[in-house]
Amino acid sequence: MNKKKPKKPKPRPRGRPPSVTVKQLIKALKLSGGNASDAAEQLGVHSETVRNRIRNSIKLRKLVDEIRESTIDLAESKMVTLIKNGDGPMIRFYLYTIGKNRGYIRRSQEQLVGKNGEPVDPVGSSPDRDMTAFTEAELRKIIETVESSNVVTEAKKITSGE
Repeated sequence: MNKKKPKKPKPRPRGRPPSVTVKQLIKALKLSGGNASDAAEQLGVHSETVRNRIRNSIKLRKLVDEIRESTIDLAESKMVTLIKNGDGPMIRFYLYTIGKNRGYIRRSQEQLVGKNGEPVDPVGSSPDRDMTAFTEAELRKIIETVESSNVVTEAKKITSGE
């Protein structure tokens, strides 16, 4: 009997995926708004392939930066249009981000509560107040609040009349 040996499957190609030209990459990046994953999907390659090509090419890095800057310009122009139309949330967002150097800042309102659910006011507390009534967690929360929200600075401004 003449038995044929089963054929071995062809080895999977290793190494670089099918080459993608710089021209193809540029086109895909422009269509994807500079998004490497989207560009990779268009080209049929892995996203890391596109990211590596961008990382290793000054030309492609500059292109992605230009695309992102252009997209930011577009977003800002849409934002200005909304502001001109009186969009309140957009006005606040603009002032909190762009206007912060003029004093427009967002302050979070957190209220501390003690064991019994009563509000805890670290600013109104006298320096000689008995802090032993607070749990360790409550004391940490008071310290975090004071450090994160500049309560001491705000209290000084209030008392100095600023």
